[in-house]
Amino acid sequence: MIQGPRALTNSDELHQIITQGENARVEFKAEASEEVLRGLSTDLAAMANTQGGVIVFGITDAKDPKGLSLRGDERDRISQSASNCTPPISVDFEEVRFATKVFLLVQIPRSTIVHNDQQRRFPTRIGNTTGYFDALGLVALLQEKRLLQHEVQQPAQVATVERKREPLSESETTLIARGLNAQDSSVRLEAIRDLITSPFYAIILEDKSIIAAIDKILKARNPEEIGPALQVLRVALSYGTKTEQENIRAWSALTFDIGKTMVRPEIGSTAFQILADLQSPEALQLMLFWVNETDDSTFASIHPENMLMNPGLKGLRPRLREEMYQILLSNASEKAKKRASLILQSLRQMGW
Repeated sequence: MIQGPRALTNSDELHQIITQGENARVEFKAEASEEVLRGLSTDLAAMANTQGGVIVFGITDAKDPKGLSLRGDERDRISQSASNCTPPISVDFEEVRFATKVFLLVQIPRSTIVHNDQQRRFPTRIGNTTGYFDALGLVALLQEKRLLQHEVQQPAQVATVERKREPLSESETTLIARGLNAQDSSVRLEAIRDLITSPFYAIILEDKSIIAAIDKILKARNPEEIGPALQVLRVALSYGTKTEQENIRAWSALTFDIGKTMVRPEIGSTAFQILADLQSPEALQLMLFWVNETDDSTFASIHPENMLMNPGLKGLRPRLREEMYQILLSNASEKAKKRASLILQSLRQMGW
């Protein structure tokens, strides 16, 4: 489905990248700061939507190779930004040493589908900057990726030309269901990956055999399968039918429990985003659990404050603010109060 750029393997190639500077396929980030990570889904979606590329952490805009002081959670946090795109974007990582310094490279494949960022915008890469598609630009991109049924002749047609979503064929459904139920975990994972992009053009979560197989995978909680399986649900929420969305809603309690007992930060993030997309009160409950119950290492790896831009949370905003103030006014631990203040600060920064 995707073609990624060739992985860098030595310092000479990195030196060449630095010398050439930023362009349509190369972006420099001086550090993996909170500000950078907050907007990273836009950069990732822009590259995936156009030619693909690489983001190099540890280089300033002025091409100064300062290197990166790795804390150990950079990959998880960047993966979280990639999973916050819709559909989620798969990225690859590589650490490259240049003299005594370390740089983190994030490879973004060129995608055959279209991704929006965490703010539901459709970014594009224009030279060495990031912009956004307007309506006609988006239609042209969909045509280029063969995601429209026919050519668009005038702007008035924009609203009516999107490819109609139809159920998977019987043969495709049978094949996917067999893959999801396979004894071999690698086969199940391939079937899940196929489903991640399917909701863009096909109805998938109305078929009982696929629903049952996904349910089994969610309950098994295999660390390698649970993240991609949750991504299937999130993509289906964005593009799915009302029936598909209600079927996903039926997994709310299970999704909440997965978010609480996650084995990886990106799994907890995706679980939260699903609940937020559903505008489910369980999104609020999960946030409260993280604020009140998790240890410092877990909370730092999740970064709940970076998840608050989901539009589905707007309806829950008054209760979220109220709950944070309740923590501040209660006999809660200083740790919980500090986290509640962090959440309130993030809400203010977003104009909420």
